[in-house]
Amino acid sequence: MVIKKYIVNNMNEAMTRIRYELGKDAVIINQRKIKKPGFIGLFSKKIFEVTAAVENYEKKSNNDASMKKSIDALKKVMQKDFKVEETKKEKNETANNSSDIMNEITEIKKIISNMAEGNNNIEKRSELEEKLINNDINDKLAKKIIKRVNNLEDNLNETEKAKFVINDMIKTSNEEMKGSVVLIGPTGVGKTTTIAKLAGRLSLIEKKKVGLITIDTYRIGAVEQLRTYADIMNIPFKVVLTIKEMDSAIDSMKDCDVILVDTTGRSSRNKMQISELRAFV
Repeated sequence: MVIKKYIVNNMNEAMTRIRYELGKDAVIINQRKIKKPGFIGLFSKKIFEVTAAVENYEKKSNNDASMKKSIDALKKVMQKDFKVEETKKEKNETANNSSDIMNEITEIKKIISNMAEGNNNIEKRSELEEKLINNDINDKLAKKIIKRVNNLEDNLNETEKAKFVINDMIKTSNEEMKGSVVLIGPTGVGKTTTIAKLAGRLSLIEKKKVGLITIDTYRIGAVEQLRTYADIMNIPFKVVLTIKEMDSAIDSMKDCDVILVDTTGRSSRNKMQISELRAFV
């Protein structure tokens, strides 16, 4: 994770700099008013110190290359001839110690060799498994789906079997979507993207009157993303900061068939965050 502090005159300047340097997925984790340092700061307006963070994932290929490089370096070290200088007085003791050390080195060589050749022993993924993983399904779940697909004896192809298995695993509802609908869940699961898709389907295909509300003001790009979707689909959009604003936002969209509400990602283990979210709902 990359964490940076910004000294700015206002929050608009902060958001612009954060979005430019850290990207739209950055999160503001702290903000406070401070005085400018030095004597001048006594007579000037207060400025803002804003702390932002963003996840910094390294590409897998870089990790693999780094691992291989480390293994190769270790192998070179371990393959060097081991030499022991012994003295006449401690000949037997030194010989025993040398034997023990050589045994340990042999074991380490085996471990490193297995690590270096590990990629060659990885079972090749099937075309269906590759397709599942490429669609952001994790390895463990993909293997579970593949196992159930292989147990089916129908004359369907693998893709159709996978659709059947996934449909059976995921419990869905055919109930008509109406009124206020709130999407909740941890950060990064796709709430904002799902809301945009739902809004498009409901307004453009089902011809319903849809309103959008977001209380996710922590993530820099979330508000702009939904605002753009709302403008394209020509549907009302509100940003809510307080519970009082939530009441007025809902009231302003009372003529809508469906009101979709996007929320800030919250961990189910954080009771304070869940209480705050419950208050909004």
